[in-house]
Amino acid sequence: MGRPRDREVALRCALNADGLSENGGESYARAVMLELGFATPLLQVPVADPMGEGQPYRLDYLWIPADLDAEKVLGGLAAGTLLAGGVAGCVAGELDGRAKTFDKRLTGDRDARDQLLAERRREARLTYYGLRVARFSFAEARDDAYLGRLLSSYGVPRAPSS
Repeated sequence: MGRPRDREVALRCALNADGLSENGGESYARAVMLELGFATPLLQVPVADPMGEGQPYRLDYLWIPADLDAEKVLGGLAAGTLLAGGVAGCVAGELDGRAKTFDKRLTGDRDARDQLLAERRREARLTYYGLRVARFSFAEARDDAYLGRLLSSYGVPRAPSS
C-alpha cells in the first residue's frame, strides 16, 4: 500500500480525475488550479455561436459564480438563448496550444493566419455573452505563481474551505 502520503496523493488524484479533459495539458493545468485552491471548473462546456454559424464552441474550463443559477447559465450557453452580457461574472479558461494553430493534422487546409482569425472571432463571440476569457499556455500553467495571479486577476472563485 505504500506510505500514507503516497496513498493520500493517489486518492486525491483519483477523486479529481475527469475524463472530459481533452489532453494531458488540460488535466495538468486543472491539477495546478486545484492545488492553488481555486474552485473546480466545469470542463468542455458547449457554447452556441451567438451568430448561429457553425458548430458550438467548447470551453476548456468554466467557473460560474455562486450567485448565478448554474443550470440556467449552462442551458442558455448551450442553446444560445442568452442576451448580450447574460453571463457576466462567469470566467472561461482556455489552454492555448500551438498544435491547434500550426499542426497540419489538426488544421486541415487552413493556414496559421486563418486559424488565428478564427480563434479571434470565436473569442469575440464568447465575450458577447459576458464571459471573461483567461488564456494561458502550458508553460504558463507550469508556473504556479503566474497561473495563480492570472486566475485571481480574472476573478476565478476559490474553493470553499473544508
